Amino acid sequence: MRLGPMRLGPVIAALLALAGCAEHWAKPGASPAERDATLARCDAESQARFPPVLQTIMISPGYFTPPQTRCRTANNQTFCQTVGGYWNPPLFQTIDLAADARRTARYDCIYMRGWILAKNEKEAEAVTKSAPAGPPTPQPSTPSPPTR
Repeated sequence: MRLGPMRLGPVIAALLALAGCAEHWAKPGASPAERDATLARCDAESQARFPPVLQTIMISPGYFTPPQTRCRTANNQTFCQTVGGYWNPPLFQTIDLAADARRTARYDCIYMRGWILAKNEKEAEAVTKSAPAGPPTPQPSTPSPPTR
């Protein structure tokens, strides 16, 4: 089953929203605007590399509920009632076969730009407020022994 562009937009928006739930990205010295720009760029790149491949699968087959007759007796009279005997249709779900590849590409993109995934918001703030890593400090060279 293929979705047209008008129906695919909300699906993509929902997937991207779910992908960002409870993620706390941090980079020493980076601003929230830099984080948002990096996430947007990586979302777009991963979406372009691995667009949704939607497939509908059956998650529960259809079945019949067998009829059941229940009887009760009151005042020397028996009353019976039959329930059931109806069809329960199968249940289907649409899955995105490219979701794992897209998520991996997104994480790789973000990590390659120097961001780390913090455990929580507090840890992310601590990392972001830390000083950015500067260039390595040159070590004094020790003179080599003279060669003869």
